[in-house]
Amino acid sequence: MKKLFILLLSAVMVFVLASCTSGGGGESGTGGNEKLLNDGVDRIGFAMADVTGQAVQTEKTAFEAAATEMGFDECIVLSAENSVETQITQIRDLITRECDVIVIYSADADGVVPAVQSCNEAGIPVVAVDRGISGGNIMCSIFSNNISDGRDVANYFGTLTSGEANDSVKLLHIIGNLSSTAQKERADGFRLGVENWGQMTIVNEVATDADADRIYNAVVDAFKTDPDIKGIFVPYDQLLSPVVSALKEINKFYPVGDPNHVMLGAVDGATEQLEWLSQGTNDISISLDFSGFGAEAVRAARDYIDGKPVPETIMTKSIVCTAGNIDYLVSSGMLWGKQ
Repeated sequence: MKKLFILLLSAVMVFVLASCTSGGGGESGTGGNEKLLNDGVDRIGFAMADVTGQAVQTEKTAFEAAATEMGFDECIVLSAENSVETQITQIRDLITRECDVIVIYSADADGVVPAVQSCNEAGIPVVAVDRGISGGNIMCSIFSNNISDGRDVANYFGTLTSGEANDSVKLLHIIGNLSSTAQKERADGFRLGVENWGQMTIVNEVATDADADRIYNAVVDAFKTDPDIKGIFVPYDQLLSPVVSALKEINKFYPVGDPNHVMLGAVDGATEQLEWLSQGTNDISISLDFSGFGAEAVRAARDYIDGKPVPETIMTKSIVCTAGNIDYLVSSGMLWGKQ
């Protein structure tokens, strides 16, 4: 009897150990390409910081179209309206709904980390799109070269003012949302670019949290302090509108070609700002591939489910748009903002 009891106890222990080792989970649980959830439904979730802007709407539309094209049975898209608390709740809801892959356009690079860790514990791989995420295990990150994008704006300003005296070209640097890795990297790139041109100097940097009223006031205040500012950089195109409004209010708005023109540059390639290039309002817009962000995220998820290799990073293209090439780029169908 005693021997039988020992044999039964050993069998139970083997069963328990087998159960504990077969469940995946943790940060190492998504290291391979083994599909952990197998309910017969290919389900993909997209947790978006928000969906109000033209760029992210393009990203969302491309994501949904690609999910249909690549055979996903269910595609769930949620908007956190820029609340990190809401986004954490939504990501955990996507886990509960048994998504095979969760894509995240983060509301806050640091704040969303606990939700990523929840995905890791559930054995669900995470794809980060556009904005980086500061922690947790990320299967794949998809982004543009934000440092290069900011540097390209600075270099274009430098080309336009080449030959001016050292430190004579004064620049205002509007910093947007510091919780966005993309915007921080663009700011870093812009600073690096300015350093390469002796005639340019940043005389004022203002963190505005991408708030239109704060941007408007920042421009007005900056020109009160230094009325000879000759260029302004903002991290994305939508933030140019309050800049232009402020310049008009203080009588500092002049079109491209006028000797009093204040150079304007941004990143994204939104429709209005591309039209402004043709009208002489702004000088440069870096068009990002928002359709590519959405489609590449779905492709990475599809490859994971199919057991194919998934790269850790995917770099999307950026296109420098200026008054000199905008007509050609539009006619070539290369810009998401003009399709």
